[in-house]
Amino acid sequence: MKRLNMLLITLFTLCLAAFKLHAADISPEKFLKLDKSQRTLLDVRTIEEYADGHIPTAINMPVGELSSLYSSLPEKDKQIVVYCRSGFRAARAISFLKDKGFTNVLHLEGDYGQWEKDAREIVTP
Repeated sequence: MKRLNMLLITLFTLCLAAFKLHAADISPEKFLKLDKSQRTLLDVRTIEEYADGHIPTAINMPVGELSSLYSSLPEKDKQIVVYCRSGFRAARAISFLKDKGFTNVLHLEGDYGQWEKDAREIVTP
């Protein structure tokens, strides 16, 4: 019974995260057409993941440190595109940013995993 409850809680959490993301997705193709000066790309993966490779122009703010770093982001109405490896941390970051009053937050559809799989440009050390 405990396993079933944990499974249901996990599924509910994932569905909630997916719902929050669904309303704010942007495809990689549309993202690439955005004016770089009009948007901020936010990578919420760990510092180590970011160092292993990231999308060009991305700023690293690990989701666990977002509460102490978000004040350095641009105006709350400027476009922010968020990604992680698979979407879960991005959902947490998007929820946090919206709660803090950011109004133009989008999720990069497919996250870094899909970006890498599609052999798009990646910055590596």
